[in-house]
Amino acid sequence: MMGIQADWMVTHIGQQAPVWFDVFEYIFAVVFTWELVMRILVYNIKFFRMPDWKWNIFDSVVVGLQVFDIITTLAIGTGGNGNLNFMRLVRLLRLLRILRLMRVLRFVQELRSMVMSIAASLKSLMWTIILLAFLMYGVGVCLIQMVADKGLDEPRIFEIAPDIKTYYGSLVEALVSLFAGITGGIDWNDLLEPLENQIGPWLAALFVLYIAFAVLAMMNVVTGIFVESALQSTRADEEKEVRQQLQELFKHVDASRDGFVCWEDAKRHLEKPDMMRCFESLGFNISEAYGLFKLLDTEQSGNIECEELLEGCLRLRGPANAIDVATLQWLWQQFFLGILHEFPLVKFV
Repeated sequence: MMGIQADWMVTHIGQQAPVWFDVFEYIFAVVFTWELVMRILVYNIKFFRMPDWKWNIFDSVVVGLQVFDIITTLAIGTGGNGNLNFMRLVRLLRLLRILRLMRVLRFVQELRSMVMSIAASLKSLMWTIILLAFLMYGVGVCLIQMVADKGLDEPRIFEIAPDIKTYYGSLVEALVSLFAGITGGIDWNDLLEPLENQIGPWLAALFVLYIAFAVLAMMNVVTGIFVESALQSTRADEEKEVRQQLQELFKHVDASRDGFVCWEDAKRHLEKPDMMRCFESLGFNISEAYGLFKLLDTEQSGNIECEELLEGCLRLRGPANAIDVATLQWLWQQFFLGILHEFPLVKFV
């Protein structure tokens, strides 16, 4: 609705928006506020302690901004023109309601993974900008110093070569030009040509070295770092999602609510769609459920603690890592040492 309203207002500059825009705005405000109040009444204090408490606070802030926007708009509308600066602030607050689109992230795992990957790369982005700034600053200072030295011999250099004034007239302009040269904003040959013609052809080697290092070396390394950060964030988000699903699933399996799961309780839930999807996400077949239960039941008691079952399933998810292989080697070593201790006359070939 905000997009439709913004499109109508920009295509009808100077005209008052129709009343039905406000009607729909009030309807949406009532629906969202009622939904938020019902959730608070149902969960009470758990509303701010449940696993999705961050999303609950986010929803509360968005709904609060919408209610504040409506109240201030009605107050200003009934009191004349009001304070112009305050009205502009209210219009800016309306833009924050676009954050409602973030609610979609709760239900679409692929979209949430993409956003989480981008957020995880922000730290790498900050250091990339700092490294790029150091590189451009060093090259930019060298270039404008050469232009300044050339200006001592030819004070009319900016009149003879206007491109030098455009691209290297100051340190800030030089930094912007160097950044545009490696990001495609300006063809780097256009940046090099006035330097080569007015200062010297030898400067082409320095400039080409800068372009080659920035584009071929630094950018490729930075791309690899971003990809690695995105992959780590995706794996962490998937593991968190699987953990939450397993926790909710085991709560339903634990019929006695004593924190333990027995095979009989687990067997009754094997044919349910939630259990089958859970096994597929872990990389197991539903026919392997009994073997998995026996494998995790180290005490052979027929009951496994929910937390132990959860950690065991997550540990068996995916390929074995180095610590698993090392642990297996140590256990086999202890096994053979125990046999040699019990049967000292036995020799192994």
